[in-house]
Amino acid sequence: MSIRIGRFASAFVVALLFVLVGKSEGKLSLESNIGIWLLDEGVGDVAKDSSPNKYDGEIKGAKWVKGKFGHALEFKKTNTVTIPLGKGSMRNKASVIMWIQFTDLGGQQNYFSV
Repeated sequence: MSIRIGRFASAFVVALLFVLVGKSEGKLSLESNIGIWLLDEGVGDVAKDSSPNKYDGEIKGAKWVKGKFGHALEFKKTNTVTIPLGKGSMRNKASVIMWIQFTDLGGQQNYFSV
């Protein structure tokens, strides 16, 4: 009896893994993005937009540092990147993807605003 339960449990777990680890995909193309800011220029006060729209941003106060892959920006409390978007560029839905390494979690944290 215990062998059957063990085999059944193993088969159930394997079947569940196939369901949970199924293939998922999404569409991401340069043309479908409002903007792509890699923030890896390493110098200057311009955040270059890699998308065809060229909505370059202005870096205010943030410092260039060595990142995991090339350069990165280090932000303190009042540092920002301001990106003036074209009229109608932000519709009623948007997705934002950011890679952040936290060094201080104290106080209020605002990472994105429109």
